[in-house]
Amino acid sequence: GAVTQAARDEGAAQVRGWLKQLLRGKGDRNRAALQLRPEEMKTLRQIMGDTARQYGMDDAQSEAMVNVVLVKFLLGEDAAGGQKLIKVLFLAANPHDIGQLRLDEEIRSIDEALCKSASRQRFQIEQQWAVRVSDLQGLLLRHRPDIVHFSGHGSPASGLFLEDGNGLSRHVPAPALADLFGILNDTVRCVVLNACYSHEQAAAIGQHIAAVIGMNGKIGDEASVVFAAAFYQALGYGKDVPTAFSLGVSQLGLYDLPDAILPQLLVK
Repeated sequence: GAVTQAARDEGAAQVRGWLKQLLRGKGDRNRAALQLRPEEMKTLRQIMGDTARQYGMDDAQSEAMVNVVLVKFLLGEDAAGGQKLIKVLFLAANPHDIGQLRLDEEIRSIDEALCKSASRQRFQIEQQWAVRVSDLQGLLLRHRPDIVHFSGHGSPASGLFLEDGNGLSRHVPAPALADLFGILNDTVRCVVLNACYSHEQAAAIGQHIAAVIGMNGKIGDEASVVFAAAFYQALGYGKDVPTAFSLGVSQLGLYDLPDAILPQLLVK
């Protein structure tokens, strides 16, 4: 109700002010709330708990408030209280020796969905095509994305495929992919693996990244496009990742596609 919303607003304002001071002291205004050290996270929870008690909330309600604020900082306002630019890095790989996918249609649908959304000015899409294994580290270092979206092939035996120097398929081991995101996890908040049989890779990456989406089976071209468009449309209208994921799955159901059972969301 109104009391709960007032408590959340006041708690969020106090947390924002505390984070602003903390980040100024560290000289790093780009660091997000979810990257706080354990002792700093304890302080955040104490601030929220004090605010909750002022409004007569119990421990469960206080914990719910903390989660709301964390989601807000996940893909919402930055520590200074302003609007944070959300950078999406779209990585596409369509090796010549595997059946060709409509990856161009997928990025077109994502771009269109964001352009039509209420918060379109907050999103920036960077596209990289024919991505090679040798490109991956450099692209993450250069773009420092909030969301990494991979579009391409996967198999139950080999996992995700990128390309080699000749445009042929080269698989990427799940442990190595997880290690990479574990090292470069200072900006990435969400990873979308929109490829067949990518659930294992998603589970590995999910050890280090707050939210990861993978496909638990073979997903068709149409379903990949439909899910992606609905997911980013929801983000563009200010929804959090779990809600955007649910709307993506719902859209598959509305299209009466059997692939609706395939997307899996892993939240750290």
